[in-house]
Amino acid sequence: MNALVALCHFCELHGPRTLFCTEAVHPPSPSPPQPGSAIPCDRDREADREGEGLTMRANSSATQRADMCEGCRSLPAVDSETGIRYLSHQHPRQPQLFSVVRQACVRSLSCEVCPGREGPIFFGDEQHGFVFSHTFFIKDSLARGFQRWYSIVVVAMDRIYLINSWPFLLRHLRLTIQSLQNTALK
Repeated sequence: MNALVALCHFCELHGPRTLFCTEAVHPPSPSPPQPGSAIPCDRDREADREGEGLTMRANSSATQRADMCEGCRSLPAVDSETGIRYLSHQHPRQPQLFSVVRQACVRSLSCEVCPGREGPIFFGDEQHGFVFSHTFFIKDSLARGFQRWYSIVVVAMDRIYLINSWPFLLRHLRLTIQSLQNTALK
């Protein structure tokens, strides 16, 4: 896992909750062909590029693939340049990642706050991962205080990777947050 991105919300009834997260699923490492094994043909390579690659075929049945609509796949199934697949759900698939994202969500919306309560912050440790979090409000006339708390968290086990990504993440998260806030005002 390079990083996992999640949108978190502070619910007035239930507290911090993860609304949406996206994680990268890297393709399996190619292994040298074994004597007597089939060599992949061009049709197999085309299927990989189309989003029906090795991971999808190995981990799901045809029925599960048929059940996935555009709403279930909010992002393209595969990055054609790198072969990395992006999987989006409300919660991560792996239990250990669920715990890490849950802790990042709670900390980003409750105890790890920056001056002014809105803005970026970095926290974490070797055991639970490192988090780049950007907390923000969205105006909502139906919410207590007429605004709702959100945060976008980027979780990675590599502290240096996350720190080096700070300028890129900050620039793009601010654009995303500004778009969300402007849409809410309309």
